[in-house]
Amino acid sequence: MDKLKEIISTFDAEYIREFRVFINRQKQKQERKDLKLFDLLCEPKNYKADELIVKLYGKSGKSSPYHALRKRLFRHITEFIVLKQMEDDATTASSVMGMDSLVRYLFKKKSVALGWIFLRKAEEKAQKGEQYLLLNNIYLLQMEWSDSEFADSFELIEQKWMANKHQMRLEENAVVVLGLIRHKLKQQRLKGTDEQIENTIKDILTKYDLDEAIFKRPKLLYTVLAIIRSAYLGRRNIKLFEQYAIRQYEAVKAKDGFSKHNHFYQLSILYMITHVLYRNFKFRKALQYLEEFRQTIDLYDRSHYVQFYPKYVMLKAAICAYTNESGVAVHLYEEALKDKKYKLNIQDELNIRMNLSVFYFMEYHFDKVLDVYVCVPHSDKWMEKKMGKEWLLKKNMIEILAYCDIESYEVALSRIRSFERYFRDIFESHKTYKRAKIFISYVKKYINNPNWLTPAIFENDIVPGLGVIPGRQEDMQSITFYSWLKAKAYKKDPYTMLREVIENTNIIDPSDRQLDIISKNMKNLDKEKKKGESEEAAS
Repeated sequence: MDKLKEIISTFDAEYIREFRVFINRQKQKQERKDLKLFDLLCEPKNYKADELIVKLYGKSGKSSPYHALRKRLFRHITEFIVLKQMEDDATTASSVMGMDSLVRYLFKKKSVALGWIFLRKAEEKAQKGEQYLLLNNIYLLQMEWSDSEFADSFELIEQKWMANKHQMRLEENAVVVLGLIRHKLKQQRLKGTDEQIENTIKDILTKYDLDEAIFKRPKLLYTVLAIIRSAYLGRRNIKLFEQYAIRQYEAVKAKDGFSKHNHFYQLSILYMITHVLYRNFKFRKALQYLEEFRQTIDLYDRSHYVQFYPKYVMLKAAICAYTNESGVAVHLYEEALKDKKYKLNIQDELNIRMNLSVFYFMEYHFDKVLDVYVCVPHSDKWMEKKMGKEWLLKKNMIEILAYCDIESYEVALSRIRSFERYFRDIFESHKTYKRAKIFISYVKKYINNPNWLTPAIFENDIVPGLGVIPGRQEDMQSITFYSWLKAKAYKKDPYTMLREVIENTNIIDPSDRQLDIISKNMKNLDKEKKKGESEEAAS
């Protein structure tokens, strides 16, 4: 793919809109060739260079102005991305880099006194934010301009620069350590093992003189935990992560604690811990950390309120829903969508609407399930771009089940046909999608013949395909879908069955071979059914 087009393909609709405004920031022109090229590269079609030249300059167009135009557009895109990254950066790094650029500009324009004011502010911010690599650049800049009457003494700057060298070395070591941890986790995944990673991490930290630093630098602990969490979530094995995260968090609190400038990292770590406890069904303990999470959000003038409060609401509601308080969960979500104190970003809003639809479903408010996205003025395709295919797949599945429960079977079957067409290309790409395909096949079979789904059929035919053994561990929405099917087999309401499943069942991934066999059996059953219908029609 064209490299410029590949960068542009990462832009969502909002980024595309903002870039149009950005590119016209200096002067609005009647026709901008760079903007026209941008629009062409936004199109799904992969144009060749010759085709783009014709569209931009006509048949007599030449390649040299086209390549100059590409360079200009690339420059605009780079500037735009840098600004957006600074805007989205939750840490102090972006503001320090911004100040550094401002200082260099002021020095260049001979405004040295003002430059030194901002240079000291940049130094203070970098120190508080533990941005030691940036501090090194700041001290070098101070040395360069130390002959100014507004500067600190060279000896003082040199002394601070030398002290920062040690911290900078630890910062560099941290980069190496994080790469090593990723490497070790990748090796585990390739071997298919889940060894205790804690001792390995301890050895790596000791080797690079970071065994004590992790207690003084929550940023480092947060990054280590984020890497481990990502690895274990991918393998649906998060018990090991839970134990390690809690031990490390409590050790930091007991030793050096979390300061104001580490507020973001403390909130991020608390969220990880609460979320993993929820995923491991340890609801009582999750609520304890969730309350600490809420109280921590309120510290320091609520500087991270908008970012973290929606996460608190979603976790609180989810725990309520699965501890027999689905009414409280629904109320929390409805209030979050109406609350004007903070503006939800679109990802948080859509996740809340997804979970709300599941809880409406549990409470038999099927009309609300089907109306929950009415306030979102966008198509499924747009939502898929924002949230991904798996999110859209779950949205469609819960709506199909709602149509089943209001006995709109024709609509449900029509939606199933659309579902199978839309996701056809990815059903074999991943275990998650294979299981979804098999689940929907069972739903379709149930609609066509409700008497088919008995306890015996469920235990003997369905359970092996969905991978169920005693114990507890799985994605909550997957358990909700599984519980619905089991409730139909045992003639119970889905919410009662959900509570039983949470208490007594562990849904795990079956092997690819099992899924392939079940999928093949389902296809054969469909063929036999169609053949029987054809013979019956012929006779």
